[in-house]
Amino acid sequence: MAEAQLPDPAGPPSANVAEGAPKLATCRDQLATQWLADKAQLAVLCGRERTVDVYDVASGKRVGSTGAGIGPTDLVSDGKDAMYVVDSEGDALLVYRRSPFQLIRRVHIIGGPYAIAFDRERWGLDITLSDKTVVHYKAGWRPVLERTR
Repeated sequence: MAEAQLPDPAGPPSANVAEGAPKLATCRDQLATQWLADKAQLAVLCGRERTVDVYDVASGKRVGSTGAGIGPTDLVSDGKDAMYVVDSEGDALLVYRRSPFQLIRRVHIIGGPYAIAFDRERWGLDITLSDKTVVHYKAGWRPVLERTR
């Protein structure tokens, strides 16, 4: 079966879509998009390809691409240099650096993480697990568990 014949991915679209972002990625299933470098770059999470791609907004060209685990479902960014991907199948939070673009850390999260939100006021990550529990991590290159609710 050709990729064009495959159905759309299951589940609702992510709420993590960069406002006003151009469609730069060629992947069929953009799960999430986030601004980087004060809107000079755009990060795109491609579900079927299981990649995170970074695009230069001015030129429209892809400037980086790397793997996003075995079952990525969501992506958030601090808007500057850090990106965080929830890998539901791999039970992990993946941490990426924009420059140089690379995966720098994998944090194991038990409980089936599937959604993530970035809290700019407290510089934290709210990760929802499959049982609707929300765990809070301090954002940064080494995310640290703060609390669970």
